[in-house]
Amino acid sequence: MSRIRMIAGIAMTASALSTCAMTFSSLAQSAPKIDLCADFTIFPDNAPFSSEFVLSSFKFKSKTSNLPWFANLSGGSVGLQFNDDGFLVTLPTLTSEVRMRVGTYNRPINVEAVDSAGKSLNSTKIEKQGLFDLNLAGEGIAAISVVGGGHEGIISTLCMWVPIQ
Repeated sequence: MSRIRMIAGIAMTASALSTCAMTFSSLAQSAPKIDLCADFTIFPDNAPFSSEFVLSSFKFKSKTSNLPWFANLSGGSVGLQFNDDGFLVTLPTLTSEVRMRVGTYNRPINVEAVDSAGKSLNSTKIEKQGLFDLNLAGEGIAAISVVGGGHEGIISTLCMWVPIQ
């Protein structure tokens, strides 16, 4: 091997080691966390749910308690089908980001992230029909409010990162 190629190889190796050290350093500084999800895709089609229930530490509450909830296979995914008045999900702990997979097959759906005082932190409206992945961000998200869908909206998953202490 020529002297120039050897020096270049040593320089590249030193650069790669430096990059690895920076990566490990940044990993060590970030707190470990787990991905906590309420996953409705595990339920069979037509599985019933009460108007209030807890799944994976997420507290789901219908905004209209007299209409039943159930798992529904729609658009290729099973999800919790909800009525047009919607529902509120209280998160297990405050977070800065929530990820969801929702489906709408009739009317638009409004999804809103709120803090513990009920103040809106972020919201989105889904106008098209189909399954959609959503990310809602905001400091201190305590709950998610979902309304609309014309009695044909579904939520397949709701996830958040939870720090391990």
